[in-house]
Amino acid sequence: MNIVVIGAGIVGANVAFRLAEGGAKVTVVEAARIGDGTSAQSFAWTNAHRKTPRAYYDLNMGGMHAHRALRDRFPQGGWWHEAGTVEWAVPGEDRDVFNERIERLRDWDYAAEIIDGARLREIEPDIDPAAVGGAPIGFSQTKAGSTRP
Repeated sequence: MNIVVIGAGIVGANVAFRLAEGGAKVTVVEAARIGDGTSAQSFAWTNAHRKTPRAYYDLNMGGMHAHRALRDRFPQGGWWHEAGTVEWAVPGEDRDVFNERIERLRDWDYAAEIIDGARLREIEPDIDPAAVGGAPIGFSQTKAGSTRP
């Protein structure tokens, strides 16, 4: 079977790899440099922190677990890093809605918490806590041992 994969970012490269692994003859077409499109613009950031409804969240978690498995299989190069999300309530955002989002993430097996300015400086020293003001700050990331997709 001959297959053409358009794009050589993290998704295209993985699709091409899996197809070739399954015995297909694969040609990858890339307009620029490998990993130069969406993967470069998004830093290949994977997350599920604002993904609703639950089915969409589960789909994103599955993708995150697939990235982790691929990283474990090909650890050289440091191409993927598990990171988290730091966010704070924007002016006018209902604090209860913000807090409910953090609670939903916890309920769905995501490590999420409300943090203070000191913890923010530990996680992201380049964010000026004064820019955050008195808004609640959330930090979320996948649990390393989580098996839920």
